[in-house]
Amino acid sequence: MGVFLLNEDKVLYDKPGWSFYIASLQGEDVGIGSLYINDGTAILAASAVKPKARNQGIHQALIQFRINEALQQNCSLMIGHAKFASISQNNMERCGLRMAYTKSIWTEAK
Repeated sequence: MGVFLLNEDKVLYDKPGWSFYIASLQGEDVGIGSLYINDGTAILAASAVKPKARNQGIHQALIQFRINEALQQNCSLMIGHAKFASISQNNMERCGLRMAYTKSIWTEAK
């Protein structure tokens, strides 16, 4: 498994602070992740893994790779979003991140 920098995003590619990563497994691209860094703050903005490649540590590797990149750029704050009690939250915690707060989204009762 490998994670490497991708420099071909068409929407945010030329925007300062954005980096994009692809995870590969046995020569096939199976996951993506993005990282935004500004003024010492890193945002692990988006990540996804193909369904057939899940449960093989790819998502966690993408998180850890982006954390390492942020640390190399001297970030003192890292932010990520995940559904409460989800696999994504578990993977972030396995990589050393800790939950700061939960967010409630209210809708009209029907």
